[in-house]
Amino acid sequence: MSKLTPTQAEILKLFQSHRSEKELRELKEVLGKYLAEKLVYEADTEFRKRNYTVSDIERWKTEHRRVKES
Repeated sequence: MSKLTPTQAEILKLFQSHRSEKELRELKEVLGKYLAEKLVYEADTEFRKRNYTVSDIERWKTEHRRVKES
């Protein structure tokens, strides 16, 4: 088994003490929102850097980008 990362160790510390089911749900919700916000921020930053537009995104919805198997 691999060693825990510092982030994993900190999260385990949060869950170490006995918490009610409600507190555990709330903590999971807070962590989920944080990760979602971070992902959106990083995606927005990358889109601005690459000068993507709403039109690009709309076009991607209809593109078929599958790779043919050999």
